[in-house]
Amino acid sequence: MLSALGRIRLDNLTATDVVSVDAGTTLNLGNIVAGTTVALSAVGNGTVGSVDAGGDVALSAGGALSVAAITGGQSILADGAISLTLGGDAVAGSAITLVSDGAITANGLSAGLVSPSPISGAIYDITVFGKGAVSLGNLAAAHDIKLFTPQDLT
Repeated sequence: MLSALGRIRLDNLTATDVVSVDAGTTLNLGNIVAGTTVALSAVGNGTVGSVDAGGDVALSAGGALSVAAITGGQSILADGAISLTLGGDAVAGSAITLVSDGAITANGLSAGLVSPSPISGAIYDITVFGKGAVSLGNLAAAHDIKLFTPQDLT
């Protein structure tokens, strides 16, 4: 666990178990690889390279959140309060949830198809909650795809 009252800026991070980073202001990280869980949070903006975790991925920013790509063996949760941008694909073994009070832009999203989670209770869903415009690439899920926005959906 790495925590700071201010900004955190690091290059690539690799761990056989958990990568957990909590920034008091902004977060700027390179690529992240974790054997189990990746948990990142920032009070302000967050910018992250690609994320690859054997288990869950939880990313949260009080400002804008920008991530290159995400792979999670279980679930993926990405929450950017101002906006959320996924430049590459997000692939989860169980579920993907994207949340923002602003706009959401994401490339391809896949849940429960590429490497389905064997854990009982895996839901294989994609859920997107955006209060701003939502722009998505290809969507593929073994179960449900749920999209919520009062703005444009493309």
